Amino acid sequence: MKSGKKWLAGILSIVMTMAFMPMYAFAGDASSGSADTDAVWTVKDSDGNIQGSYNELQDAMEAGRENESTIILNRDASGKGAALTLSYGDSPYFNFDFNGNTYTVTDGATYGAESERAAICLPGDEGHVTFKNGTLKIQNCEVGIHIEGACTGDAKITNFNIDASGSSDCANAVIAEQIAINGNSSVKVQSGNNAIKFWSSSTIDTAGTIQGKIFNEDEENYYSLRIYNGLFTEKPKDECIANGYTIKTENDGTFSVIPTEEWAPMVAKIKALQKEVTEAEQAMESDQKGMDDKMKQLETSVGAAEKALNDDIFEEDVDIDKAISDAEKSIQESRVQVENIQALLEQKGKEYNEKGKDLYSKCGELIEELNASGCDYDNYSIYDLRDVAENMRTVFSSDKIGEEEYNQYLIKLEELNTNLNKAEVKLGKAKELSNNVNKELEDTLNAANKELDAAKDSLNKANKELEELNKKVDTLQNSLKETQDKLKKAEEQLKNQNSTPASTPVKKPGQVKGLKLKAGKKKVTVTYKKASGATSYKVTYSTSKKFKKAKTVTVKSGKTVKKTISKLKSKKTYYVKVCAVKKVKGKNYIGKWSAVKKVKVK
Repeated sequence: MKSGKKWLAGILSIVMTMAFMPMYAFAGDASSGSADTDAVWTVKDSDGNIQGSYNELQDAMEAGRENESTIILNRDASGKGAALTLSYGDSPYFNFDFNGNTYTVTDGATYGAESERAAICLPGDEGHVTFKNGTLKIQNCEVGIHIEGACTGDAKITNFNIDASGSSDCANAVIAEQIAINGNSSVKVQSGNNAIKFWSSSTIDTAGTIQGKIFNEDEENYYSLRIYNGLFTEKPKDECIANGYTIKTENDGTFSVIPTEEWAPMVAKIKALQKEVTEAEQAMESDQKGMDDKMKQLETSVGAAEKALNDDIFEEDVDIDKAISDAEKSIQESRVQVENIQALLEQKGKEYNEKGKDLYSKCGELIEELNASGCDYDNYSIYDLRDVAENMRTVFSSDKIGEEEYNQYLIKLEELNTNLNKAEVKLGKAKELSNNVNKELEDTLNAANKELDAAKDSLNKANKELEELNKKVDTLQNSLKETQDKLKKAEEQLKNQNSTPASTPVKKPGQVKGLKLKAGKKKVTVTYKKASGATSYKVTYSTSKKFKKAKTVTVKSGKTVKKTISKLKSKKTYYVKVCAVKKVKGKNYIGKWSAVKKVKVK
């Protein structure tokens, strides 16, 4: 290639450019958001994609209000509180992860008609809010966390501390419709103030301390609070203590809730199972992240191969053999990575299949034992643990047909395999063309050298040899044109081969929101907002909060947002949830279930 014959190098450049011009169609740009490590807050969507980085809590919450968002505290910080303006029908889905850090609210955000100042305020209709892994310190606020009306039935504080002990004007550390406090969580206020203010079914199961009053707006319904564990500065009401538990007065005048002697062994079994399921779930999440990282590495390798074939060969004075060699190496490495990922999927599939089956069996056995004991165990969510165990069997394997996580891995692998196959085809064409062109150049150079040697033998033959050389140049030009025509045909064939569009995965319908129930005589009228992409809806109802022996009716049109359920039992309370269904090519795709609503039939 580097012979010094520039005119020959120019011909090669033209030939190679025309030969590989169609390959540009395979090139693609991949970009992903990255967190600003200097920012106080990072907001991620439900898929873990970064939506943005912010220094103000208000900005972070505004950015995440339209999605099921996780708001992460990146470091210890202080600043203003935040309050969203929400109305009936809004469904905030916020997961606050303080990541082991502390956020100090120096000035609350005003909200409501009385313009109270709150550290965090999320009034709304439905959805869910969780706070975990950190500490919220409260200064200059009348209210700490206000989630009244928002996320009804699903507000959780896990391994999280709310500290208003240094603020005399904080009358309520937590205001919530319903609240679940668990893990190692503490809520602290000054004497005389409310640590927790609630309205309906709530639970406390914490290794931490509740410092201050527990106040129910409905004084007659304190039974709606169940306490399973915790240390309290104010003695809890007897009717709040869960079955199988008792209040113990400590030497320092505080009060602890502990299992009774006969119930303690069962609590130990439940806690052990919870720990085992949690550890297995964390391991699975870690393995999923590892699998995702391997997929990204594979994408990088495939991209390197495509770059060598698409871009490098167009550089002037490029060593084409090296460019081809680099592409071939990247393809080989990618093939090895594909095999490793496939083997890992198989390994993890077997591992979590067996682990999931084992945990599912343990949950079933414990449920039977708990039912036989007659003790109150609703707070421990054994059925939720069983769901986690069931999910373990499907994340990395096809144990259950149609599982989304496993299919996503298969789809991505198939896509990357397709790109590798295309790259291998281009590599073969490049090798063949490079060999042909190099041979033609070698032959031409040999002929030219012979002619020049002959010219040295006799000056008298110079003119004749010049004429012969010109004729050969003409022949070479004709040959070049023929080569260009052949390459043009090859280009058209490659375009035709690559014109088949790739199939795209079907997008599931949106979640049904705005669910409302109207009771009638032995019937309930169900209304809801139209979900995006829906072709029909499923309405499921049951007299059980856990939807045991539930019945389902189908709304056949995606435009119909109302359904009346008849022949119900009078004076019975029914629980109702709705999901959207999208039918594509004879297959149904199910969206997320709506929030659960309840109603008492007349």
